[in-house]
Amino acid sequence: MNNSGSSQKREGVFHITPVSPIHIGSGEKYLPFEYSVAGRDIIIKDIQAFIEANRDNPQYAVDAIESGTVDVENKYPRYRVPCFGYSAPASKTSGPPQSRKPMNIAAGPRGKVDPNVAKLMKESEQRVKTPPPMPHSKEEAVRGTLIYAFIKDPFGKPFVPGTSLKGCLRTAIALHLYEKDKSLINGALAASKSKQWAFAPVAEKLFGKGPTNDPLKTFVLRDSDALNMEQHFAVTHVKVMNLVNNALKEKQGMTILTESLMPKVGKVSIPFFIDLFRLQKDTALPRAAKDLLADTQTFEAVFREFSQKLLDHEFEFYNKYRAQEGVVFIEKLRKDNAVYLDLGFGTGWEAKTIGLGFDTKTLNDVRRKWKLGKNGADIFPKTRKWVHNGQGYVPMGWFKLEIEWR
Repeated sequence: MNNSGSSQKREGVFHITPVSPIHIGSGEKYLPFEYSVAGRDIIIKDIQAFIEANRDNPQYAVDAIESGTVDVENKYPRYRVPCFGYSAPASKTSGPPQSRKPMNIAAGPRGKVDPNVAKLMKESEQRVKTPPPMPHSKEEAVRGTLIYAFIKDPFGKPFVPGTSLKGCLRTAIALHLYEKDKSLINGALAASKSKQWAFAPVAEKLFGKGPTNDPLKTFVLRDSDALNMEQHFAVTHVKVMNLVNNALKEKQGMTILTESLMPKVGKVSIPFFIDLFRLQKDTALPRAAKDLLADTQTFEAVFREFSQKLLDHEFEFYNKYRAQEGVVFIEKLRKDNAVYLDLGFGTGWEAKTIGLGFDTKTLNDVRRKWKLGKNGADIFPKTRKWVHNGQGYVPMGWFKLEIEWR
């Protein structure tokens, strides 16, 4: 057993290196009046600051936002990032803006939003209802489309949450443990659980019942340091690739724009530790998961194993359905002999579930039980999300994982 670290706590750092754009959402969306297209860049406006600056003339502020006649993006910018992969807007996603909470993360903490300012911001959202005209150029193509925001801290700085990475690694651990006893799925199939809680019976067997009995409570990940929005990010166009007549083709009628962490960021470090004292003393924790966390070699091997299964599965899928860009991208990762995983939006069913451990019969049983995929479809899942990286479209959310023990 390899036990790097002290007898009480084992510490380390995960280094993640994006190899395709990664989007980890905050739940926020930028409405059309909150950004401006400037050539091949997107400028996110500080609408709150503009309204606060014109609180003595609120009607002017609302009219200016509605008409777009005031140079808000240059006088009150939050940040400017490149935009990759312009695509013609889809009528389904353009149109009246959806309601959303006022932004409060511009250039720093602003404290509680003034009720009058909040009211004006809400009125602005409700009044900007006219869909933009069809674009005459690629530059104008993103106008009218919502932009999904990357998660940010209270100071408006983007970061990679430790919880997001932990969720990814938890899936790898769950698959490893499940493959030691695949009969566990029978409990899920027999239970009357909704789709949302479908695999709760399996999770209870692997990780215990409830958070107090979960061995992964001893596996603690911190958030990354704040990242630089203008240096490390871009607004990226995401297209949904769908199987049609045994070929992977872009699904029409969808326009998705995301703020994405780009490969140019290099390594992003996420500190972590494993609480060995708690792991050893808490006898209620399931033994198999405890043993995995206690041994560094097994711990690392689990992620490498999951990476290989995921890469092999995706390579076979892209190769079978003649998606050459996907084949080239995945094959390059396979040849590197490193650990590559998928994180954030667009990562797919295999990267977030124990589905890679299902044989054909089990997969069909699971699909029938929870009505997964379209009726009669032989393949599940049959869609993939590809994102523009500044040069072309590639599978979304992939990163290289390295572990440094301390």
